[in-house]
Order: sequence, then C-alpha cells, then structure tokens
Amino acid sequence: MIKTIDIQNYKSVDKLEFELGRVNVFIGENGCGKTNILEAIALAAAAAAEKLENEFLLSRGIRATEPVKMRSGFTGATATAQIQIALRGEALDDGKQIDFKAHLTHDNSAYGHWVDMSIQEALQDTRASGEATSDLDGVTHILLDSMSLPKEQLAALSIRVGNRELSDLLAMAFLAGRRDASAQELGLTNFIIYTPTEEALRDLSRESNVEPIGLHGEGLFKLLSNLTDPQVEELQKYLRLIHWFDGLQVLHGAAPSLNAINIVDQYLGEGIAKFDQRSANEGFLFLLLYAALLISSHTPKFFAIDNVDAALNPKLSAGVIKMFVEASKKHDRQVLLTTHNPGALDGLDLQDPEQRLFVVYRNIEGRTRVRRIQREAGENLPRLSEAFLQGSLGGLPNHF
Repeated sequence: MIKTIDIQNYKSVDKLEFELGRVNVFIGENGCGKTNILEAIALAAAAAAEKLENEFLLSRGIRATEPVKMRSGFTGATATAQIQIALRGEALDDGKQIDFKAHLTHDNSAYGHWVDMSIQEALQDTRASGEATSDLDGVTHILLDSMSLPKEQLAALSIRVGNRELSDLLAMAFLAGRRDASAQELGLTNFIIYTPTEEALRDLSRESNVEPIGLHGEGLFKLLSNLTDPQVEELQKYLRLIHWFDGLQVLHGAAPSLNAINIVDQYLGEGIAKFDQRSANEGFLFLLLYAALLISSHTPKFFAIDNVDAALNPKLSAGVIKMFVEASKKHDRQVLLTTHNPGALDGLDLQDPEQRLFVVYRNIEGRTRVRRIQREAGENLPRLSEAFLQGSLGGLPNHF
C-alpha cells in the first residue's frame, strides 16, 4: 500500500508531499488542485506501464493537454522542466519499503510524447557513486551467459561484458524489471481515475477500451456477469443502503443492446416490482458501480473516484464512504475520493489512521497545498459535515 506521495511541477502543484491512508477523501473549493493530485498519480501509473502517449493518458482519466500546460507555470519554472512523482509504500507480505519514481520530460514538439528518464538517471547515479555496481555488472554477466549464441558469434558482434554501452543497456533492463515489480507491489500499475456518467451506466451494450471498467462505467454489465455468488450477496448488501432495494438480476439479451439489469423495488406490486437500469434512478446506478469496483477480483487494487458524491443524497453519501471503508479493508483496496458534499465526511472515523481527510487549497501564490484534518478521541467537536459548512475545516471559497 502506498504511504507517501511526492509531486513536483504538475499543473497547479509545484511541490507537494503528504502521507496516504487506505481510504482518502479530498475536499476543497473548485479548481484548488484535487483532480491534479489524482492525475499526477495516474501519470506515474502510465509511466509504470510505459504508456505515456496521450491516448493512454486520457484512458486513465488524465486531462492531457499541451505539455507546457501540464507543467506548473509559476514564476521560476521552465518550459522544459521535468514532472517528478515519487511514491513510497510497504509490501503486504513482509512490510519492506518500496519506492517508485517517475521523472517525465517532453520536448514540447507537436508530435512528441512524454518520456520517463528515471531509469537512466538511476543508472547514472549508481555509476557515478560507484555503489552497488557489482549487482548491475553481475546481472550483465548472467544475461550474457544466458544468450543462445556461440562465443564466436558474440565476439563477431563485439559483444562482451567489458562493453560499457551493452552493460548499461542490460543494467537498465534489470532496473526496469525491478521497478515494474515495485509498481505491481504498490498496486500502481492499473491505477485509474473513475468519473462515472449516468449515460454510460444506463447503456449496458457499451464495451470498455480499458478492462474491466472504463472511466465512465463502461463494461459494468460484463463485470457484474462475472461476480461469484458470494460477491453478488455482498453487492446486494451494499445496495440496500437504498431502502427500497430488494434484489437484482443480470439478464443476458440476444444482442448486447438487450442486456439488462432487473432491479426489484420492495414497495411495488407484483408485475411492476421489477424494472431495468433504464428506469433506475442515477444514484442507484452510481452506488452499483462503486460496490462492484470494491468487490470484484478483477478491478484495480488502487483507484480514484472524482466527485464520488455525484447524484447522491448527503446521508447516502456518508453511507457510501462507510462502504468504501469496510470493503477496502476486506478486499485490500486503497482508494482516493474527492467530494463537495459535506454529508460524505460523516462517513469517516478520523480516529482510524487508515481513514484520512485532506483539505486541498491554493496558497496566496496560487500553489496547491494539502492539509490533513485529524481528530483525537474525546474531543467535543461538531460533526465533520457541520464543521465543513461552518468553515472551520477550510476548503470553502472566502472571496465572496
């Protein structure tokens, strides 16, 4: 699980470092940088997957634009400076520390794309310091010895351990493999920022170009179809956060356009108690997606939802946050959630270190900053929703 994140030179973030929990909720006024923080993590995930072209950035929920505008534009920043993201966490099995870095550069050309320089820089630092080179050179020997080429052919190609260019190339391959393993252990590789839409959730014929679930909820029908019986039972437990819900059935049509989710309303009479996703209220559809993301074994271990309160009643928003807390712990997830709904905050227990609330704001210079809200046991304080509305937490505009 990721413990610490360090972001430099991304949009409204010039330099930012803070510690994460398992369930992390971000509040703040519009345009303060909440989504920029999520995007920086998604950019690191794209670097881990070696897919930094705009089409792949967009598929992760990043609002990709001209490279100059993806860097911070504050005084003193240069138009070619690197975007740097560093994450630190712990392995689940033995608690060892895991580090991942992405140092992204772009030449600002019309058809260029972002390049991650972190592996090359790590190799240069290792060579320059003279430390730990034996490991890298040892890997070079092993890789060369494993080649299925006769020594004469290797000699003819002028390939030998003493060839520094080849040695560095093989060492970089070793470092890249080790970094890939780190990204996997942190759950970073498949990180996505979900921004579900009602339209995508009602149209169950939509396929996702990102499996299993696309940014807006595409692919939900297939995901629901592949839940196990215990998972369906857990899903329906969470759906009962909406009091009228009494059951759900996934129905495969003769064509994708005829796929349907039958939903049972306990208050309606026989014959009309069942209706499909086209008639369901949008809040139910959002809840259905969130519960499926948390329960399925096919979804990312680490993901974000931007505006998790969309279409939800304030009290239901609190219930949804409690669902995230319970299911994330049970299914070993780590989630980042943004919200503008004060009611959502009442779903958090800030005495639990795994549950964290952050206020995101821009300082007097316009730079994004993050402040964690903490509460000690026994404090006689108002509910978080009240404190937010009263302005004591921050995160509200104060210029009008």
